[in-house]
Amino acid sequence: MGGDAVKQDAAPAVDTYRYEIAERPFVDVRALGLEFTDVKAGGTTVVKYRFIIPNGQVTATDDIKLGRKAASQLGITFSAMSKGDGKPLATFIMKDSQYSATV
Repeated sequence: MGGDAVKQDAAPAVDTYRYEIAERPFVDVRALGLEFTDVKAGGTTVVKYRFIIPNGQVTATDDIKLGRKAASQLGITFSAMSKGDGKPLATFIMKDSQYSATV
């Protein structure tokens, strides 16, 4: 939330702590990397993918959806931010021979 650290309050009450929230939005720039695999038909070939955003921030969140028989969903929107110096916004790495120019 962009505030200061939690500090013990100077009030006379025991075990009272204070957290002061910033007056304007706080930019918290982070990197995000996702790695996932895909199993090709027949189950013999495993393909790995990596998606990397070196500069961005969480701009929206949803409730976490949990189910006993389904994949968990963490609902966030992570917006990539350009550095403005000609560097890529994101990188997608695929370990899959299907992308080879010789195939």
